[in-house]
Amino acid sequence: MVPDIRRGLRRAWGFCERHAWGCILVEAAFYRGYMHGAALLYEDLLTPALSAFHDQGPMKNWRLARNFRPKGPCPMCEMGFDPQSKRKARPELIEKGRDSA
Repeated sequence: MVPDIRRGLRRAWGFCERHAWGCILVEAAFYRGYMHGAALLYEDLLTPALSAFHDQGPMKNWRLARNFRPKGPCPMCEMGFDPQSKRKARPELIEKGRDSA
């Protein structure tokens, strides 16, 4: 994965709900159910999250909530593929994703 995209995903704690579903559907369509890409991506995102739960001290819950707040937008939304956008994926790419054979 391109380092800038991975950094954006870490800042946003992953994709927004809309693009997370899209990522999973694309992974399932193109790789015939082998979800390794999505699994590796979310392992990369959840590893730092685990360390936050081991934090101790006063106001632990407040710090935990603050640390889990997204610090950036969903990278796909940032590229202009948000619900209000007029941008669409290329038709041949969409058709390839629909092909279940």
